Amino acid sequence: MGIHRDEESHGYNAYSLRLTGKDRYGEPSPILFRSFGSYQPPLYTYLAILPVWFFGNTIFGVRFLSALMGVLLVVLTYFFSLHVFQDKKNKYKFSAIASLVIAVSPWSIFFSRLVAEGNLGVTVFIFSIFLFVLSLKNVKIFPIATLVLALSTHAYYSERVISILFLPAFLFLYKDYFRTNLKWLTFGLVAFVLVMVPHLFILQSGALTRRLVEVGYIGNKSPIFEFIKRYLIYFSPRNLFFDTGASLGRISPELGVFYSIFIIPFFFGLKNARKLIQPKFLKLFILLLVVTPVSAALTGDSFYPLRVLDLMWFFSFIISLGIFSIWQFHLLGKIGLVVLTSTVAFCLFWFYISYFVFFKYERAKDYGYVYISLMDKLNKYSDYRVIVDSASDPGAGLRYAYLTGFDPTRLQKLLSFQLKSPYYSRDVALNEDYILDNIEFRAIEWRRVVCEDKVLLVGDRLAISEGQIKEHKLKYEFEVEDVSGYGNGLFAYSTNPKEKCGRR
Repeated sequence: MGIHRDEESHGYNAYSLRLTGKDRYGEPSPILFRSFGSYQPPLYTYLAILPVWFFGNTIFGVRFLSALMGVLLVVLTYFFSLHVFQDKKNKYKFSAIASLVIAVSPWSIFFSRLVAEGNLGVTVFIFSIFLFVLSLKNVKIFPIATLVLALSTHAYYSERVISILFLPAFLFLYKDYFRTNLKWLTFGLVAFVLVMVPHLFILQSGALTRRLVEVGYIGNKSPIFEFIKRYLIYFSPRNLFFDTGASLGRISPELGVFYSIFIIPFFFGLKNARKLIQPKFLKLFILLLVVTPVSAALTGDSFYPLRVLDLMWFFSFIISLGIFSIWQFHLLGKIGLVVLTSTVAFCLFWFYISYFVFFKYERAKDYGYVYISLMDKLNKYSDYRVIVDSASDPGAGLRYAYLTGFDPTRLQKLLSFQLKSPYYSRDVALNEDYILDNIEFRAIEWRRVVCEDKVLLVGDRLAISEGQIKEHKLKYEFEVEDVSGYGNGLFAYSTNPKEKCGRR
């Protein structure tokens, strides 16, 4: 269908790192990756080097890691459930239910099919929580748990806030246990600090907090009120189970973060949580419930699931408790298994409709579908100077560079020359010019090109209007239709200097 500009950025940087040890700007081993007016956390890019190398510069190659993380989260949930569930006799049954709920939940499937740093972040974070659970049984695991927790801060922005809040609170809640294990406590804290050190190197540059400045509400007259309001919306049943509108950000159309039918086991799970979770882990669950929405509550978006995937995982676990309660207490009678199977089948069918039908047509523009289709058309114009207007899609040039495997050393020279601020900076440009052999991705400068021969201009109707076609005597070449059919396609015209400028 296409590839989003955040995805192609991870993909090309992984490709460039493998070949040159530098990102597309020529920065060696970045702590954060500069990209389209902001910065991307580094862990996904570094881990994507191997799959992009193995599968090539493809959409699947860069998305493979996210899909793998989705699978690992299901597996992690299974083993996590085995250790915290109260009923030893039925722990395997419950663990299977919990992993199944994660596997079929819309938020989990959706973000596992795209490049989403948050999907990597939640998997690493939950892995650390699993290790913390194990550390309460074997304290020697505690340093590994803190190391993985710190590593999650390099995966996604939300975990940077959550991890710093979680660790001291966890130690306070279980202080009696760690008071008698000071050696391993010290090792764990040292491991956490060491992995966090790279953040300190760029703290003064403004790059570390650039994303928060973009999406936050700093300067608001009532920040405390804003925080409380935005914190509570992530507990709203309407947002979790019924809202399918635009406020859901990048969730698939006509689908909430959870299926509406899940609201019933959700409340059953809340009611029976104390009975089903081992007492010593209840404090841990309350802590997760409190801290996981904090990072999203610091941003100005009304409801943005990607920033609270840790909370979505927690709610999925609660839903699993509810499903087990309904099944175990025979509230559905003998048809419980049939109902559960039918529900799973319905959920997957509805996700299929949402993602493979609605999403394809409603979000194709965001994933550059027409620009990918354009690539085949341009093969016939190798002897032309091709200018593709990228004002409506700043990622068009990098998309082409990634999918064609454009030489990283050449792109590094081109992009580093355009930097108007230090690599780590508060000021990061959104738009950049890409000159890839005979194809240029930039704004069209009409006065400079209309009198040149063999120039192909490509853009949408905002870039190349009917008035400009007539004024500059442009010659129609071809059109690339958008998959949605809503008029978001691209149009290609060649210059006509003989008619426009009187040249022969």
